[in-house]
Amino acid sequence: ERLERSVGTLQLRATQRRADPYGERPPSRWNPLARLAIKHNQITARVTPGVDTCSVTLLFEPDAGAWLDLLLLDEGSNYENAEAVTQALSGKVARQRREEREQAARTEAEKELSVARLNLLHAQVEPHFLYNTLANAQVLTRSDPERAEQMLGHLIQYLRSSLPGIDQSLSTLGQELERVRAYLEILRIRMGARLTLQIDVPDALHNLTLPSMSLQTLVENAIKHGLEPKSGGGTVWVLARELDGRLTVTVADDGQGMATGSTGTGIGLKNLRERLRVSCGADASLTLVSNFPSGMAATISLPCQHLEPAPAPAPAPAVAPLIPELPHAS
Repeated sequence: ERLERSVGTLQLRATQRRADPYGERPPSRWNPLARLAIKHNQITARVTPGVDTCSVTLLFEPDAGAWLDLLLLDEGSNYENAEAVTQALSGKVARQRREEREQAARTEAEKELSVARLNLLHAQVEPHFLYNTLANAQVLTRSDPERAEQMLGHLIQYLRSSLPGIDQSLSTLGQELERVRAYLEILRIRMGARLTLQIDVPDALHNLTLPSMSLQTLVENAIKHGLEPKSGGGTVWVLARELDGRLTVTVADDGQGMATGSTGTGIGLKNLRERLRVSCGADASLTLVSNFPSGMAATISLPCQHLEPAPAPAPAPAVAPLIPELPHAS
């Protein structure tokens, strides 16, 4: 009752009605102290903020003059108030900590789920792409051995840039660009003049972080849903810029765009949005817009972060020759 808050401070006062300690048997009216009975207790709470923790000071006392403490028993009412308030605070803190632990566990589970989806995406995309590339290379070995050799060389480059980071959720723009360049070079051999590639990415941005396979997903969508169905083919642009501490990566094409029906399921873009959310939180975004005069443009925007390079392995110790050198004959 009578809750009062101090303006500008973390302090409040309230009064609590005392429970009747005698139940239905009030003290005798001949007892002179009964006329001085205290009906309420006063509770004062003061919060002191700290750097990592804060403290709460609680004061429980009769709502009466101090001199009455000498004449009347407290009868345990303030102890009951202190016990109730501290139990409520302890329960609230325990509930908040439990919710924080559950939230941390959910976040960790979401990250593991994102990595699992990424591995599943690898498992779905890699065999299909490898089978088509090897089948094309097999045909070219009989008709055009030089182009077959070029295709196998780009395939080796693609695998070299893909396999080391297949279990990692974060990559760099340079690594993603290397993988995409090899992938598109293979498709240029398959599609011939129907595919044109233009890449505009400054070297200073190659070390910035990017979710693994993100650039690959956008390029595959541009080829599969934009340029392959188009009779004359087209161009794929890969652009990257850094502005105000944010990295923007755009993959655009001049294919069919949104005007025609697409047979895609959208799983690739859905997984990409999920990986962006888990890796970078709400600061990352993926937008899709129509390209002019035709085609699509997909843009990833996220805060600039440099991926720390992995420590270089220690050099192997020199091994002494097993066979000692023989003395020269005189």
